[in-house]
Amino acid sequence: MDPRLLDAARSGDVDLLKKIAEEDADLLRGVTPFRNTALHIAVTFKQQEFVEEICARKPALLGERNRNCETPLHAAAILGSHRAVVFFLGLVAALDVGWVDMKGLPRAADRYGNTALHAALLNGHAEVAQEMVSADPGLASYMNEQRESPLYLAAMRGFLAIVQSAFCNAISATIEGIAAEPRCTQLLSEGTEVARISLRRSRTLF
Repeated sequence: MDPRLLDAARSGDVDLLKKIAEEDADLLRGVTPFRNTALHIAVTFKQQEFVEEICARKPALLGERNRNCETPLHAAAILGSHRAVVFFLGLVAALDVGWVDMKGLPRAADRYGNTALHAALLNGHAEVAQEMVSADPGLASYMNEQRESPLYLAAMRGFLAIVQSAFCNAISATIEGIAAEPRCTQLLSEGTEVARISLRRSRTLF
């Protein structure tokens, strides 16, 4: 990665980003030794203006992974960056970038099998997790390598609103016939165990 781009991503220097892009737009695709892109770095340093500008210039960066197979969406979820997550989800819904499967990006898993939703829940970011469940109810049933679904993680952490939302969205999708989506069916089938956990958690919370 061009050292100037690294500095710009960390500091949020959009003017420098534009200057680098004008010199050679391909420089924006540079990576660090850990294979983080400038987008990963800007997310980590919560430089939202930079995030939006580089995505406008190189939207395919949204699909790039570092050595842990984490996308920029994972990075935003880990930090609980609500604004970045909402921006990325909106971008995914709007974009069609050829070889990059943007529509499936929220379901991308890291090296441990965790989606960005897993990452948000594992780091205690309920608001961010709620955004992801609302955008894609089927995400709640994806298993990581520990055989833990986000729905299970939400129940274990007492995020009862997320559990309720996931069920309501999945039931609605099934009724409307949208869910020939197998993940929604799987989500509903997890109900008994998750309900037990949620009930136990609710009793300890009140």
